[in-house]
Amino acid sequence: MSQIRCQVEGIAPLTKTVYRVDLTPDISLDFQSGQYVLVHMAEDDKRPFSIANAAHDNNRLELHIGAEPGNSYAGEVLERMRQEKAIFISGGHGQATLQDGDTPMILVAGGTGFSYTYSILMQSLKVNPNREITLYWGGKHLEDLYYHKELISLAAHHPHLTYIPVV
Repeated sequence: MSQIRCQVEGIAPLTKTVYRVDLTPDISLDFQSGQYVLVHMAEDDKRPFSIANAAHDNNRLELHIGAEPGNSYAGEVLERMRQEKAIFISGGHGQATLQDGDTPMILVAGGTGFSYTYSILMQSLKVNPNREITLYWGGKHLEDLYYHKELISLAAHHPHLTYIPVV
């Protein structure tokens, strides 16, 4: 799979330890909602991060990166993005993708594992807004559920969506 250069458009804190990274790829990335990209740090060092935006919005990439103090794995990626303002990626990878159909869907996530379920949720709301969806998202504290208010609003506007925060 070939590498794609991405411009770093922004890095913003979502919590004390989770950052939203907005990337613009030089070419559109062909991916399915729920997949991840590999960030190329070196030839033998590729680090996976789930794509948070829906597949229909493939001219940009949104990543949610958890970088606890002392977590050099994620911290080094964020630092490179801040310094170089660009990064090379490949993707989409992974099989945890949105499945076609009308059967009810249950999404379960904890922490930044929410990012791939968010991608699936947003794609599903676009292509099949009448599908019954229940999303469980867990965290240690309510403030760890960084899209909590957005999900409450989405559920209010989509009668087939049930959002259940788990703290």
